[in-house]
This record gives sequence, C-alpha cells and structure tokens, in this order.
Amino acid sequence: MGTDCPYVLYTYYGGIALRVVAFIGPSGTGKSHRASWVARERGIEFIIDDGILIKGNQIIAGSSAKREMTKIASIKRALFVDDKHAEDVKNAFRTYRPDAVLILGTSEGMVEKIVERLELPDISEKVYIHEVASELEIKQALSTRREQGKHVIPVPISDKKRLFRLFFRSFADFQKERERKLPDNRGKVRSKAYVQLPWKIYNI
Repeated sequence: MGTDCPYVLYTYYGGIALRVVAFIGPSGTGKSHRASWVARERGIEFIIDDGILIKGNQIIAGSSAKREMTKIASIKRALFVDDKHAEDVKNAFRTYRPDAVLILGTSEGMVEKIVERLELPDISEKVYIHEVASELEIKQALSTRREQGKHVIPVPISDKKRLFRLFFRSFADFQKERERKLPDNRGKVRSKAYVQLPWKIYNI
C-alpha cells in the first residue's frame, strides 16, 4: 500500500477495518507533545508511543520505554521486541477493536518495525514533525530535552491511577539508577518522563 492512499481497509481481528498513521520525527523534537493534536485532526483515538498504547484518556496496554535502565533496553521496549509485551498490546487491539491508530517513531524504519511486531496492516499515511511544528518550535523542544531531560507522555489528567503508579515506579527506578551510576557518568542529565495534562506538564 502506498502513502498516497489515506485509508487502508484490512481484515483484522474479526473483520475490523484498521487505518494506521505514522507520526515521525527525531527524538526530542516534540512528537509526543503534538501527538494528541495530530490524532484528533485525523479522527484517531488510539496512540502508540514509547511502548504504550493509549486510548483517548487512558493508558490501556504496554509499558513505557522510559522505565528501562539502559538505552538498548529502552529501544527494545519501544519496538515491542519482547513477545509478552507485544501480545499484551495485540490483545488490547482485539478487545477495543479500533478503526485507526497513530504510531510515533523516530524514523520510518522504527514505525515499520512496530507495525511488523504488532502484526498491523500497512501504514496508510506518514506525518512528519516538520509538517506540524515550525523550525523554532523543534529547536526549542530539542533544547528542552537536551538541557532538562524532559519527555512528554500524551496522557490526560483523567488517567490518575495509572499516572501515579507510573510516578512511583519511575521514582524508584531513578533512585536505583543513581545508586548504580558510575563516576564517569556523573553530571549527565537523565531523560525524565513528563505527563502532559490540560493545563501544565508534571514531571513523573
């Protein structure tokens, strides 16, 4: 299927017609911050970002790559390399029966790998960060990630219980990592997970 076709109909989990849209841009350029807007403009309720599946205002499956202790483990989590992790998300698709999903990735290859691992249909549309954000906004997002280590997860305030569980797990992981940190790594900014809420961004 080519990217010129805005819709792809695919018999998926009992006759569901599923449309897959990719949102692509380098790490730290503000994809997660704009994901909800991109999804809303295309009538999409479901978003896959960094190993988690989000429906509207809830994290419904998966686990965040931001909780992993190493970069390699984080990448594997985001790509659903672990069979149990991938099956968890596939089961959510079977349960919720979506008609469309937005997948965030740092490259076309990354999104295609996620599609393959989750056994989703071909990507019908590719949206790039420079199409929805100005050069200045992208530079500001990169600067924020580099200097403050902020990362936004597009989850509204209504998912409070899951948010606070994620907070305590992330804090515990952060404490463990600090204890294990080698001398030559001192001073480096660790990427933190932030949750995007209606009025402001809270560090988790």
